[in-house]
Amino acid sequence: MTLDGEVVGRWNKACADRVRNGLSGHLNAVTFGQADVLQTGYDEYLLSLPSYDPRLHTDIASIFSRRLSIVIDYESLYGGEGFRVVLEAAQ
Repeated sequence: MTLDGEVVGRWNKACADRVRNGLSGHLNAVTFGQADVLQTGYDEYLLSLPSYDPRLHTDIASIFSRRLSIVIDYESLYGGEGFRVVLEAAQ
């Protein structure tokens, strides 16, 4: 996870707190431990805001559209595939 081009760490509670710090609304976060195993089809937002208002939460919109980059490395239960998904912040 990177914010404004700086690595903030693995996606755990401490990292989520650094990303959420000082924002106009409190983002809910789903985080993971080092050895978490997720069920096939797992479908949760990493960050969410239940009552988003674009007029009040411009800083939060900026986090998602321009400031936050995410790299997810994952393996099946068999391992060795080295799958990777990258979401780059817009420049």
